[in-house]
Amino acid sequence: MQPHVPAESSSRTRALAPRHFMSQRFIHALAVISRKAKKKRIRWVIVGSASVALQGVDVRPHDIDILTTKHGAYAMNAVLRLYEVKAVRFGRSSTFESYFGEFRIRGVKVQVMGDLRVKIRHRWVSLTPRLRRPRIVRVQRLNLPVTPLRSQLVTYKALARRKSRARIRRIERFVAPPRTVNSVRPGLNAFHTRNSL
Repeated sequence: MQPHVPAESSSRTRALAPRHFMSQRFIHALAVISRKAKKKRIRWVIVGSASVALQGVDVRPHDIDILTTKHGAYAMNAVLRLYEVKAVRFGRSSTFESYFGEFRIRGVKVQVMGDLRVKIRHRWVSLTPRLRRPRIVRVQRLNLPVTPLRSQLVTYKALARRKSRARIRRIERFVAPPRTVNSVRPGLNAFHTRNSL
């Protein structure tokens, strides 16, 4: 059974245009990826810190992480051959497994992960469902697919890596509803108890 992916008000037909925290080099790299992926009809979505920054959270990404399928990873490798650092091949660590490749576009590191699975509490969980309904953000005439913030937040919390602590706090502040006299933070507590990534 596939893990439940939290629902958000996201749609492929409506592009959001938040203030973002991406340098022009990153935007150029994303433009290259977007153009080439569109031409070959590759399904992809931006995950990790780049996804968070594109949605308006004050995070400075050091690379671009791309989630796709196994087929999409090899197709992406073909269209990004000029920028290849490591060709796509299957790899596994104690926490991650995917069809992984690395590229460098104008100095920006790009990591492509096909059929990515992460190990959470002794169980391998697929993140491929993130491809079904990405949020679309518009940046300089680019419509970019990103992982919704709440889904990314769940992943960061489940992996419990020290380097993600600051990102978790910033995402939580960003998605928290305005406080009122009798308000609590609706949804987040229940959200975190779901068995989902």
